[in-house]
Amino acid sequence: MSLTIIARAMKVQKVLCKGLSTVETLGCINVLCSDKTGTLTENRMKVTSTAVLIDETTPEVVHHLMTEHESGTQTSWAQVWHVAGLCCSATFDAASLDRPLNERVILGDATDQATLRFAETLGPVSSLLSTWKQALEVPFDTKHKVHHCNRCI
Repeated sequence: MSLTIIARAMKVQKVLCKGLSTVETLGCINVLCSDKTGTLTENRMKVTSTAVLIDETTPEVVHHLMTEHESGTQTSWAQVWHVAGLCCSATFDAASLDRPLNERVILGDATDQATLRFAETLGPVSSLLSTWKQALEVPFDTKHKVHHCNRCI
């Protein structure tokens, strides 16, 4: 019943949903971000800003902060790199690994592609993946609005 109510409300706003799973997902979100630059239609997204608590900055500044500190692996930004690199469903296509980062083919949805590209700008994700192995993955749950990806040594 609630899906029907949500679908009607979306129809009034001129939103076309092709399936009930879309209605369920859109009905569970609090914020929907969209733009007119082709990001969604071209399936090309990128990280432009990142934050740890109230410290917000650009990926370029994060890269500088991580390389500037000798103990770069102990910073909160290094933890962001670990999360972005390890909890991402996208992967680089092996045939394009020798290309510059912006030309590499990435397999996965647009959000995961952006996350993987961001993580790779901070450091080689391959080193993270070789250090950690995946023990468990629980897909995104719309009810609890959470995705679990546990890795252990």
